[in-house]
Amino acid sequence: MNEEVLTKICVDCGVEKTLDNFAKAIRNKYGRRNYCKPCDHARKKEWRKNNLDKVRKTYNAWRGRNKEQRRLYERLRRAGSSIDEYIEIVKLQAGLCAICGVEEELVIDHDHVTNKLRGLLCRNCNSGIGLLKDSQIVLQKAIEYLGGNTR
Repeated sequence: MNEEVLTKICVDCGVEKTLDNFAKAIRNKYGRRNYCKPCDHARKKEWRKNNLDKVRKTYNAWRGRNKEQRRLYERLRRAGSSIDEYIEIVKLQAGLCAICGVEEELVIDHDHVTNKLRGLLCRNCNSGIGLLKDSQIVLQKAIEYLGGNTR
């Protein structure tokens, strides 16, 4: 089967390119934009440079509407994790703290050495682990202390 490869000429640089070099645009001919991707990117970059006030206003409005989402994404980014990984952990833990099992607002717990996500904890458990310096040895000593085996 001999398929014809469709091409289009970019109205900015004038170069004929295959359709996969043009972003999708349902209303345009062949369902593609009139500018190739590099030209389109350059035009948008130039527009943003010349319209900083509009860009900042739009960005700040989005930030105001999406505070919780931004906070979550930033915490996941710092922990080197994705939203998919986060959702999987929420499902595995059934929305409960991985240590005490309470159902309240959970925070992301990560290993401070590897920066990898360990799980989701309530604020008290997360603070407790942090105050015990993320050390299993210190935690074991605390367990022994609580059990009355200190003498």
